[in-house]
Amino acid sequence: MEVVESFLWYATPEQFEARELEIADSARPDGEVRTVEREFIDFDIRNGRFKHRWVPKTTSEAIRYLLYHEDAAGLRKASSKYYIVTIYPEEPLEDLTEKYETSVPLGYRGMVIPVPFTQSIMQGRRNDMSPKFTYSSQQLINLDSDTHEISSVNMTVLSPDEIRKMAVVEVDQYESLIESTAKKPKPVVGGPMDAKMGSLGLQDICPTCSLPQTLKTHELSCQGHFGYINLVVSVPNYLFLGEKARKAINSYPIMETLNKTCLHCQRVMLPQETMDFYRGTILAEFEGGGRNMKSRDRIRNTMKGEFVKVLNPKPPSPERICPHCEKYSPSSSFSYRSKKFTLSGEFNGSKELTSDQIVSLFEQIPDDDVYFLGINPETSRPEHMFFRYLPVIPTNARPIKQRSDGSVELDELTQLYAEVVYYASRVREKQRTGQSLDSQLYAEGQLFIAVSRVLDNQNNTIGSGGSKTKYDYDGSSSRVSFDGILNRLDGKGGRFRNNLQSKYVESVGYSTVSPDPNLSIDEVGVPMKICKEVTYPRMVTEKNMTEMKGYVQNAFDQKYPAAVYIHWDGFANIQPSLKLTSALVKGKSEEWKETKLDMIRPGVVLHLHLMEGDICLFNRAPSLHRQSIMAFRVRPVEAKTLSFNPTVCIPFNADYDGDAMKAHFIQGEAAKAEAEKLMMLTKNIIHARYGKLTVATDQDQTSGLYLLTYTDKNRRNTWNESTELGYNDEGIPYVSKSLALSCYSTVYSEIRGGKEREYRTVTSLPEPDETTPNGKPGYTGRSLFNHLFDILDAKYVSAYFQGRTPLTEVREDGTVSIVYDEKGNKKYEEVLIENGKLIKGTLEKSAFGEGGASIAPSFIYHEGYEAGQAKLVEFIEMATRLGFAAHRIIGYTMGLDDVSEPEVQQDIDFLYEKCAQKILEIDQAYANGQLVDYVRRHTPEKEVSALASPLEYIEDQVVQFTSAFENDLLRPIEDHQGSGNPMQIAVRSKARGKDLNIRQMTGAFGQVRLGKRRVTYGIEADRVLAHYPRGTLDPKHRGLTRGSYAKGMQPLEYFMTSIAGRRAIIESGQGNIAKSGYLERKMIKALESCVVNKRRQVVNLRTGRVISPVVGDDGLAPYHIRGDDGNVNEKGLVITLQPLLFEFECKHGKSLMHYCDKCKKSSDLSAFSSNLGKKVSENTRKALENHLATREVTKPNMKKIANRLTEYYEDSLCRIGEAIGATAGACIGEPATQAALRTFHFAGAAQKEGDIARLSQILEYSEGTNAAPETTIRFKEGVTEDRANLVLSVLAEVNGSQIIKLVSYDVEKSLAMIHFDFKAMATYKISQEVVYQQVRQALQSAAEAGLFKFEMVTLDITPDEPLVIRVEGDEPSPSVLLYAKECVMNSTYNGLAGVRNIELVQPEKDAYGRYSITMRSDSRSLLNTLSTLFPSLLDMSLLETNNHKWIEEKFGLEAALGNLYRELDEQMNMKGGIGEYDMRYIRTIVDCMGEYGNIKSLGPQGMSGRDNPSVLGGLSIQYVKDILHGGATMGNKDPIKGVTESIVVGKIPRIGDFAPE
Repeated sequence: MEVVESFLWYATPEQFEARELEIADSARPDGEVRTVEREFIDFDIRNGRFKHRWVPKTTSEAIRYLLYHEDAAGLRKASSKYYIVTIYPEEPLEDLTEKYETSVPLGYRGMVIPVPFTQSIMQGRRNDMSPKFTYSSQQLINLDSDTHEISSVNMTVLSPDEIRKMAVVEVDQYESLIESTAKKPKPVVGGPMDAKMGSLGLQDICPTCSLPQTLKTHELSCQGHFGYINLVVSVPNYLFLGEKARKAINSYPIMETLNKTCLHCQRVMLPQETMDFYRGTILAEFEGGGRNMKSRDRIRNTMKGEFVKVLNPKPPSPERICPHCEKYSPSSSFSYRSKKFTLSGEFNGSKELTSDQIVSLFEQIPDDDVYFLGINPETSRPEHMFFRYLPVIPTNARPIKQRSDGSVELDELTQLYAEVVYYASRVREKQRTGQSLDSQLYAEGQLFIAVSRVLDNQNNTIGSGGSKTKYDYDGSSSRVSFDGILNRLDGKGGRFRNNLQSKYVESVGYSTVSPDPNLSIDEVGVPMKICKEVTYPRMVTEKNMTEMKGYVQNAFDQKYPAAVYIHWDGFANIQPSLKLTSALVKGKSEEWKETKLDMIRPGVVLHLHLMEGDICLFNRAPSLHRQSIMAFRVRPVEAKTLSFNPTVCIPFNADYDGDAMKAHFIQGEAAKAEAEKLMMLTKNIIHARYGKLTVATDQDQTSGLYLLTYTDKNRRNTWNESTELGYNDEGIPYVSKSLALSCYSTVYSEIRGGKEREYRTVTSLPEPDETTPNGKPGYTGRSLFNHLFDILDAKYVSAYFQGRTPLTEVREDGTVSIVYDEKGNKKYEEVLIENGKLIKGTLEKSAFGEGGASIAPSFIYHEGYEAGQAKLVEFIEMATRLGFAAHRIIGYTMGLDDVSEPEVQQDIDFLYEKCAQKILEIDQAYANGQLVDYVRRHTPEKEVSALASPLEYIEDQVVQFTSAFENDLLRPIEDHQGSGNPMQIAVRSKARGKDLNIRQMTGAFGQVRLGKRRVTYGIEADRVLAHYPRGTLDPKHRGLTRGSYAKGMQPLEYFMTSIAGRRAIIESGQGNIAKSGYLERKMIKALESCVVNKRRQVVNLRTGRVISPVVGDDGLAPYHIRGDDGNVNEKGLVITLQPLLFEFECKHGKSLMHYCDKCKKSSDLSAFSSNLGKKVSENTRKALENHLATREVTKPNMKKIANRLTEYYEDSLCRIGEAIGATAGACIGEPATQAALRTFHFAGAAQKEGDIARLSQILEYSEGTNAAPETTIRFKEGVTEDRANLVLSVLAEVNGSQIIKLVSYDVEKSLAMIHFDFKAMATYKISQEVVYQQVRQALQSAAEAGLFKFEMVTLDITPDEPLVIRVEGDEPSPSVLLYAKECVMNSTYNGLAGVRNIELVQPEKDAYGRYSITMRSDSRSLLNTLSTLFPSLLDMSLLETNNHKWIEEKFGLEAALGNLYRELDEQMNMKGGIGEYDMRYIRTIVDCMGEYGNIKSLGPQGMSGRDNPSVLGGLSIQYVKDILHGGATMGNKDPIKGVTESIVVGKIPRIGDFAPE
């Protein structure tokens, strides 16, 4: 009979019981009995009504069974923690395995024993001992990984008692380690590395908690313990003292408390009635203000005026008289030089205070008073801001460093702590020996410096407590100061950003990238070398056991794919794993291999080579937006670089000129499932920023589809027998049957979702729609494209939009020209696709290119977002390959002849001379002092602004001249090149290039600009190059370039164009790119906790407040599908209605998208509105109702329309759990960075664009100078142009240089003669008396300052006569005349300061049909003057200004938020804006800024940093010291609800599937 002498079972930690036993001591001759303590477990193993039970035999099998087997569900439910124990019963048990074979779990071994087994067994180690059990304390199986989740972080300032209570040892020894006979030194007891503060090595047991550091399970690993240093005296905490100019900062808590508290009565120096009045306001800040740095600042600002009344009142009231005890309390300061607190007057006979005295004073301040100092007395009493005992952090936070030679090096903090111990002992010794007071104070000062260095060792005032060698990437080295605690937290390399918010990963492939069009668009070609290095863990199950054994056999046979590691205990990772190296396998017998194969059973985990179908996250740095990192399927390839389909370049902003990318290979089924659900490219082809396809045809693919479908009337009715390509009578290309088959031979897509790889190919041809000259069937490019809809069962696709290809017509002489409208603007083709047929127009980027794809909404509408994107992915693969095939069968090349047009050079020269003459005329007018006459002849409406800023006026006019010249260049070039020109094809299809490139390559470069100005200065103020004559006004000497890239440029022309390009690159590279990157980070940190909850409201996780009742006011996802044209909902303000309009017909049988002349009245809108879902927004409803109001639709169809719209709308709603704030922040960074590079791509040519500096100002709501100020005022109806001009003249700033023509001198008589421009004075409507008084006032101010003495010789100003002034100094000198001139010329004679760029806009150009004035100014003086001076003329309800703070103060929060929304929308979405950006993101940003009832900054000074309600969230940006001391003094309580803080503490963020209710 087989017996069981030992077996494995499970015991919870609670089952272990310590019992006392009396045993005889065998070591003593008398056998004395002594009492010992031993661990017992009362085992009770049963199996329900059965008398037998299976038990495991090996530890790995026991672990797998507990973790994964269904029969262990009862064990898992009973407890979350188990030890595996080996039981040795008192008597061997009968082995019932053969009798009850079916009781053995499938895939497991073990034994079957009789039950119930009930014994009380003691732990034992002796071999002869029985019964007994053994176990390893390190092998705890924790089934609940979320047992210890941090719920909140409370910030306090610890009291001395609290510091001592949390410490386990007093550190009073300077030395840290001593030599020992062991290999490593031992810690000194009571030293900075005392073992009680944590185990020093991975195998050491901590004497405090008896745990090692080796376990991955945190609750059974030593977390370290605090110690403390007795400082003997009180030492101010540097964090609450601050430092500036070698002095403590008065606004920091210690100095503020000392200066605002009476030294006599210890009350805050505010009258009691004042405190009673403000108490509610102050306490409200502690309750709901965030308890952070900014919250403390608001308390200080609230009470600032009240403190001034007591501490610094207006004379004759005495200063600093306490309103409670009516005694004088002197102010104090702290100097880092003397390390002393000094008083402005005497207190108790001394002008100095010791730290101990200050602590005694602070202890007596009442709690009710402390609140008014911005300190929370419940958590942070002011006396606790002095150290009496310095906490010493655990040793595992400052481990010993082991060098390669075996020696050890102490951590930097340990060395700084040792310095504190040393100086504390010095203070103690001086006190003990009774040394002089000065000697003791000096030692205390040294102690203060040592303690401060522990906190901040990189402050120049405090000095360094030690330095280390820092090695750079280039191999160089330098000495840098040790890092104190605060230094370790701050910056990119700090604890928060580098450790707690980052993760170092190993399963990453990194290489340059190369294209592979044969890959599916969601695949990455991974080199085989990487596939064999990186592994993916897979668990063995009953279903895949045979397959998994095959991978192990491949490892034995050295084949790919193979198993690399075997984890016998599954994912528990407790037992050692087996690595199947070639060296290991070669030396093993077949029997060993068979044994290992037999051990591959359910629950075992194999790490396998990367294989086809595994998932990786593909990323190119920098990650500018959501689609910068997406999930791809792995495709092993023999190449040496990572490769991907070129269609996917755009979302990564990647190309193949050396760009490197990373593939992060996912290492778990849960992560894989999440990636497949959310991050696969097939789920992210719609751009998160604006709802258009980001993956579609690009470049060659786009131009290929264009070649198939464009119309070239120059080639109409032609056929080339050798190429089998022709053009029909309309000029549309068509091909022969064989060429069509050849084209389709490379067109295919992957059918996803099956177990095996399957492709969809084109196995049929469309019906022929042309006939070749030899009578054979022909196929137009349109029909070849249309056939794809048939292949994919997508005949429902319909779309109508404006194309970019100009309309052409055949003239009477047979030539082909572009069609223009009556205003001289080009007419463009209309593109119509209906029911899967391209009816008219040409396929270009706006049809199916990235960033456009106007046919995409039809797929989403008919299939839904999930299935629609899947169908679109297949269509993308087919359409892109069709585009490549078109290049092959039709051909496309570009050479110098294609961009050179000598035939139109005469037209180009004529346009150039015309432009140059206009520029020369205005420059000469200015040079000759005749600009006023020029303005009155050409632009009289701009007279005031031209005189105010003549140079700016000239440059604006030059921009108009050169823009007209550059636009006019296109007409002769386009007419001559024709639609078949390769350059025209590239630009019109938007595959590559713009009209600007055509002009610069074929016509003329045009005007070179630096910023918004011409190049007018160089080696001299008015001379750019030495080659140009002095004083030249020739436009070519100021950058008007006749040459082109194709024709070539003169050397000086090339030099000028290079100046602009180089400077643009340098300026953008050094400024805006860094700004935009940092701007993105700031916005993400401020907005990341704005999440869409389950009610589709936007909620701030940190505060719990709903900031938007509905996402974006309509609930739609910011990326809901749209097209690249107004007809296809380009701006996405409502849902894209076009597919719905194509689907339904009026009662006359015409699609609602088409005009119907029979529809004469409105449909019954009540049938529509009564059936419409509640979630459909008002704007969408009105948009569709407006359309239905012009068509006659039957009631049943109206109901169907309502129901279909509801279904479509609900599918387009924003996803629950969407981190809309983080996405909004990220989506700003991408276009901002691209905008920074924009001038590079346009070679320095000026473009009107959004301003990154201004965008940053808006989001950070800063008080600085507005980077782009603007104000528009509108007049009331009926106001005449004369009245409007009068207001303009009153507002425009006029200084002396604008109305004074000349100042001449008579040096001998000390006279200055001022000659005025009376025409200018008339223009500005300034009277002679006002000018005279202003001149007198300006000179009087200078005279009072002692610059000179003056006398008005002439008593008034008259035409044709100068105003004469005598000017004399203390000593005879002609320089006083120059001083007088400067005073007069720089004085303001009219208007408001800063209002210079001002212009009157006629009613026909105004949005409201009124006279209006625009000005580049937003000053408070201007806005206040407008609101008070012209109430009868101005309509203030139509005022527009981007001074948002003024709007908030005058009109309230909602008006200011609306203003912010308008300007943000303009900065991003205007023509030339920073980049297209969905309005729902803008709405989220604006709502977030107004969450608190007043507008808050999103920058580091605001919600991303100092005003972040989460201290952990704020610490991730900058200002670590401020945020820490603000949170500590205010008693911040961080509930760990936001994203960053959740990541920091290892908590799952409440986004995605974990979204809040």
